[in-house]
Amino acid sequence: MPNSGLSICLTFNHVAADGKSLHHFMKFWASVSKNRVNNNVLSLEESLPMPPDLPSHERDRVKDPKGLKHIYLKELQDFDSKNLEFAGLVRDSYVNKIRTTLVLSFGQVQKLKKWVAEKCKESHGGTQHVAK
Repeated sequence: MPNSGLSICLTFNHVAADGKSLHHFMKFWASVSKNRVNNNVLSLEESLPMPPDLPSHERDRVKDPKGLKHIYLKELQDFDSKNLEFAGLVRDSYVNKIRTTLVLSFGQVQKLKKWVAEKCKESHGGTQHVAK
C-alpha cells in the first residue's frame, strides 16, 4: 500500500531466547506476512516458499507422545513471575512522557534526513547517515 508503514516495538528478555532466535522469528514473521497467498491459507507449505536461512516454526512437526506440552503450559500458567528480579522492567504508564505515531510522506522523510544531516554537520563537523 503506497504512503504507509508499520512499526513493531517489543521488549525482549534473554531468558526466553537469544537475540538470534528473536531475529530469525521476526524475519520469519515478516516473510510469512509478505508472501501470503491463496486467500490467507494458514499452511506454510501452501502460502510461501521457505527461504533457506529461516527456521521452521511449525510446532505440529514435533511429536509429543508423553504430553509434555500440557505439563509445561500448566507450570507456566501457575508460575508467579512477579517474584523474579526482571519483573516490572516495563512499566504500564510513563510519567511525563508522550507516545505518538507519526505518518510521514516520502518527501517529509527526505526533508527530515536533510535537516538531521545539516544539524550534525553544524555540531560535529562530520557526516551522519540516516537509514530507512
